[in-house]
Amino acid sequence: MDMPMKKKRTVASQAAARGPLPALPEGLLDELVKGPMSPGDVQDLMLAFNKAIIERAMSAEMSMHLG
Repeated sequence: MDMPMKKKRTVASQAAARGPLPALPEGLLDELVKGPMSPGDVQDLMLAFNKAIIERAMSAEMSMHLG
């Protein structure tokens, strides 16, 4: 008996289901993107941005947990 396979949702479809993304301040974008970027530059920037956000969120969680 074949089991029906669930279709995996893409990251984009999951994000769309959550609603619109928060707007980023223009000044932040101007600071991060100073001109044309290669795909590698974009990937490096995204990784650095994700790392900073995760570290900030984890720090806030630890501060809240420890008081």
